[in-house]
Parts: sequence; structure tokens; C-alpha cells
Amino acid sequence: MFLDTQENELMCEAQQALQKLNNEKESKKDLLVEFQNTWSKYDKGRAYFEEYTPESFQSKIKVDLLYMDQLLQKLDNDQIHEVEKLISSLYKDVKEIYEFINVKPEIYGKNITEQLINENNEKIKGLLSKNIYNYLSNHFYELPVERRESLYFERTKEDSRHLISEGQDAETAVEFSIKKCLMEDFVRNICFPPVIRNRLNYILEDDAFGDLFDQNALHDVYNSYNKKLNSISKIIAVCV
Repeated sequence: MFLDTQENELMCEAQQALQKLNNEKESKKDLLVEFQNTWSKYDKGRAYFEEYTPESFQSKIKVDLLYMDQLLQKLDNDQIHEVEKLISSLYKDVKEIYEFINVKPEIYGKNITEQLINENNEKIKGLLSKNIYNYLSNHFYELPVERRESLYFERTKEDSRHLISEGQDAETAVEFSIKKCLMEDFVRNICFPPVIRNRLNYILEDDAFGDLFDQNALHDVYNSYNKKLNSISKIIAVCV
């Protein structure tokens, strides 16, 4: 009799433990469904983007570095060494940002894909140089001086004043500051082409993401990226 009672008690305890586990599983399922529903509500644009993979980033960085190589052609060895260290550090941030927003890295430029790395050097240089030239022409060389200055005035004020205070004449200071902006914009396009940048800006600014993810951490990495981008642009601007 005692054994029967003990067995019944053990069976009851086992059933209660099993029920508790089932309840916890259901609770986790409910939380997951709630999260997915919330995420779907807040992030309707997710369906338009493929997910990040390490392989896709490797393909992107191979092409991106070919762009950088073209931009550094006029620098001497010391300058190249300095900027290469900055570029390496910059792309650590770029990689982290793509991982955070979970978007497949995109390669910048019309008709430029990862297949470019399989072409001969002459074709590679030709295609990338054309993209660079077209960008500079459309945003600088083909613009009247007045249009250039009005377009970049707000962004160049601080840099221009600093250069003038160091002894540069006003015209040279303004022109270099504009070129620095150009290179900043161009390298930003290489790192985050417009469609990706729109996605990134949305995630950076949308309050809903702050409820689901550590948005402040993304801002920290993005700020680090922008500081390095600013430094790189100052060096590359001498090539324009």
C-alpha cells in the first residue's frame, strides 16, 4: 500500500513537472510569435533585402578594395600606407554594420558585380575609373563654380575656415574642402550604396528598433565609421 501511494505521488510530481515544461514551451512559442508579429509590423521593408552572409561580404570587399586602389593612384608610399590602415579599420565597422542590419552587402556601381575580380587588370581599371570619373564630373567638374560653392557651402564652412587659419588662401581652402566632401560621399557610396544606406538610415532613426534591438550600439559603430571616413576623405581628396 505504501509503495502504491509513493508511486502515485511520484507519478503526480512527474506529471506536474511535465505540465510545467509544456507551459514554458508554449510561453516561449507565444513570445516568439509576438516578437515575429511585432517585427513584421515594425519592419515591413525586411522582405526586400536578402540576408547577410560572410561570403557576400567577402565578395563586396574584394571589389571595394579595387575601387580604393584606383583612388590612391596619386598618393606616395607613405600616404598609401597611412590610408590603407584607415581603410582596414573602416571596413571592420562596415562589416559590423552590415551584420547588425542583417542585409546582404551590395557592390557599388552600374554593371559592377563580384565577377569583376575575374577580369583582367585593364578591364577592371577601365570600368572602375569610368565610374569614378562620371561621379566626379557630375558632382564637381561639370558644375559651375557658383553651383559647387552653394551646393557644398554648409558642409565646407568649418574645414575651409580651419585651412585659411593655417595659411591657405580662401580659394584653395574652399576647393579642397569641396573635394574632401566629394570623396567622403563617394567612399560612403562604395561602402553603403544608396539603397543600403536608406535601409541603414531607417534602422538608425526608427524608434521601433530601439524597442527590439540595441540601437545605441549601432549608433556607436556608425559614429566610429563616420570618423574614419572623414579622415580617409582628407587624404584621398588630394588625388581629385
